[in-house]
Amino acid sequence: MAEDQTGRMYFQVAYLLESRKTLERELRPFSLLDDAYPRYLLTLDPHQPRDLQGVRHRSIERFLLGDNLE
Repeated sequence: MAEDQTGRMYFQVAYLLESRKTLERELRPFSLLDDAYPRYLLTLDPHQPRDLQGVRHRSIERFLLGDNLE
């Protein structure tokens, strides 16, 4: 979790989402949250940004280089 002047955000970081089982494991912590703050899953997977069950899947490399999460 991170907080700044704009609000709270939740982050989960994983190496790669190589299987359905891995994806489910990495998304599970978000299902325990009972608020509507933004949720991000950051990985090294080569992909276009996408949403998975309300979680924004983004490239950790781009995140660390300062790219916008939206």
